[in-house]
Amino acid sequence: GWMEALAAAGDPGNAIQVARAHERKLQAELGVPPAPEVAELMHRLRERAPTPTADPGVTTAAIEAAEPTRDSPPAVPRDGTGSRSSRWPAWFIGALGVALCTVLVWFFAGADRGGLAMPFESVAVIPFMNLTGDPEFDYFADGVADELVAALSRVPGLQVPAQSSSFRFRGDQLDIQAIADSLNVEAVIEGSVRGEGDRVRVNVQVIDAADGYHYWTDTFDRRINSWLEAQGEIAGATIQALDLDLPEGWAPPPSTGVLAAWQDYQKAFHWWLKRTQEGSDTAVVYFRRAVESDSTYARAWAGLANAHITGAIWGFQEPYPMVRNALWDMVDRSLELDPTLIEGVTARAGLLHMDGELEAAERGFVRAIELNPNHAVAYQWYADLLGDLERREQAVKEARRGWELDPMSPIAAKIYGDVLRSNMQLEEALRLWDFAIDLAPGHWSGHANRAMVLACLGRFDEAREANVRDIELRGESDHAARVLYLTRDYEGALDIILRLREQYPGASAWTAARVHVELGNWEQALEEYRLAADQNPGDAYTSRLLAFIYARSGEHERARAILDDPGTIGDAASVFWMSAAVHSALGQADVALELLERTYRARKRNVMTLAVNPAFDSLRGDSRLADFLERVGLPTVTEPDPDR
Repeated sequence: GWMEALAAAGDPGNAIQVARAHERKLQAELGVPPAPEVAELMHRLRERAPTPTADPGVTTAAIEAAEPTRDSPPAVPRDGTGSRSSRWPAWFIGALGVALCTVLVWFFAGADRGGLAMPFESVAVIPFMNLTGDPEFDYFADGVADELVAALSRVPGLQVPAQSSSFRFRGDQLDIQAIADSLNVEAVIEGSVRGEGDRVRVNVQVIDAADGYHYWTDTFDRRINSWLEAQGEIAGATIQALDLDLPEGWAPPPSTGVLAAWQDYQKAFHWWLKRTQEGSDTAVVYFRRAVESDSTYARAWAGLANAHITGAIWGFQEPYPMVRNALWDMVDRSLELDPTLIEGVTARAGLLHMDGELEAAERGFVRAIELNPNHAVAYQWYADLLGDLERREQAVKEARRGWELDPMSPIAAKIYGDVLRSNMQLEEALRLWDFAIDLAPGHWSGHANRAMVLACLGRFDEAREANVRDIELRGESDHAARVLYLTRDYEGALDIILRLREQYPGASAWTAARVHVELGNWEQALEEYRLAADQNPGDAYTSRLLAFIYARSGEHERARAILDDPGTIGDAASVFWMSAAVHSALGQADVALELLERTYRARKRNVMTLAVNPAFDSLRGDSRLADFLERVGLPTVTEPDPDR
């Protein structure tokens, strides 16, 4: 009945949305499909749903070549025969009523706030509703909102949450206050997209979260072919309505004049935000299509580079060394077209970081944040760089800011948790990862990180549960084997390593060596050392692994000879750590504790496993170790129980 009423009022798109919501609820709550008449009505409505062009035979190129009609009157709904529908008076009266109500609310609300004289300091743009009835217009609606976010985020002093957070409210039946509270903003911008033939109408409205009143609303009606030119008009009208002060020379980010490129970019961006294998693959395809359609589309070039960068980081795309030159070409191209493009500036800083140019990378991230203080990715990547520079407190600050700008993003929460872990704030990190998992249960990274930290805190049962979930999501890994090593499940760790070696013969040699040491399998431990040494010739950490095997097996003189060899000395935190393990095995607690202190000063997170790591069991019961554990934020586990 609701669908029929909406259809009779000239709103078939919303009728289809009702049908979809009805179908989802039936499936979720009862496990049954909708009644046949509902499906039949939806099919009929879809058959006459509007399409992006007035005629199926009109090509994209023909549309782009048509003259824009900026001042065309609003589209009038038509019936299936193409004649003017008899329902237009109801549609017109309804629109007039809405406009009148908006004016009245605006008038009376403005009496208290002095009209439009008080700008908001924070505003979120949530997904625009697609009321066309055509699912392909979902990307169009997202694109309108995305362009508005890109423009508003460049306004100095205005806080604008990232799309990965604000776009999570797609279709949610939450009130504006609830959305504003979740995103920590004072106002919310929402809108809708309707289409008829080759025309599209976009409604934009700003809602004051404090009282729910419509602060401003406007409608933009254009032909599809001239829509791209209207993007700047929408941004300008919204900024003017918010009474925002713009610096001299301010302009929204450049877009494209090619409709196909813009549509592919929006599809790519939608998929890139997911940070999954499927999302990464799909994003690369659509970004590539966008630059093929318009080689001057700066945001698409930067998007293609960023998709490869994040894909390499997450293991979804080719490793960075394999695509380094191509990525630099993409980033250089984007910055040639727009030197101030935030996505391009951030991508360049990210590439500098991956190249080991840490000082230049920092300058790049600082520049990116100056250009656009709302760009959450710049803060997140900058925090990662600061971690490598051992400026942990500042890293936490930048990661927190990135999360505040993207508070509903599982990726932002995960990265903030990672930085907290590196700063040895493990309980706080767990809370962030739990939040990320609530938002995206299928993201393996949160489960993997939880498994390791729970093991380090001595919560072995929880660690194993998280480890199982990690394995279910991404398969077995050296990380999973190390978790089992820390929880004293040595046989389980070896089982994983053996299966990994069916594909990668040299996998997990370091982990396997440590496991065999705990089992007293000295020959197997030495074999694993030799495998690790072949993979890492001349590596100081690996040489310390050999000394550790000798020390634990009772060959102390051999162990000391390696420690005294100048060719095996290094100043990395990992070398201090492994040296501490050797001295612990040799019964030299004073030296071991001094090296643990040096490890902590060099890189905090390297001592994270100390409370439970079997390599340091000989130190347990020493009050100095207990004091050290308390100072760095770890529990004292005197006798780790593998069954706990």
